[in-house]
Amino acid sequence: MDKFCEANMSRISNKSGFLMGILRRIEHEPPGTGPTINDLPRGIRRKIDDLIDDRKIRASDIEGRALTQLLELSDDMAYEAVDRFATTNLDTIRSKTGFLMGIIKRIREESRYGRGGGGGYGGGGY
Repeated sequence: MDKFCEANMSRISNKSGFLMGILRRIEHEPPGTGPTINDLPRGIRRKIDDLIDDRKIRASDIEGRALTQLLELSDDMAYEAVDRFATTNLDTIRSKTGFLMGIIKRIREESRYGRGGGGGYGGGGY
């Protein structure tokens, strides 16, 4: 319920849908289970702690599913993910966990396929 109470309701058009999403996530990962920020390697943990200390994020903004994905990365890739996350203006990002997971996904793809453009308009493609 803290997540619901902390949310900026002026930016949420479907409040019941937002609440149901929170409840669905809790059902899949009850609070107190899964990794915590303290489980991360020291350098990565320090970078996230700096974001919390600077009030750019709250500890509750990074859910266990994002921490699990960070722990699955090599230290270099995890540090790069947190660094990209930290250098973004996070004020307008509603789901910081989702945003971080998107960064992690892109880093995994870059390591697998190289840093090339990819598909889309002007992205390289064929």
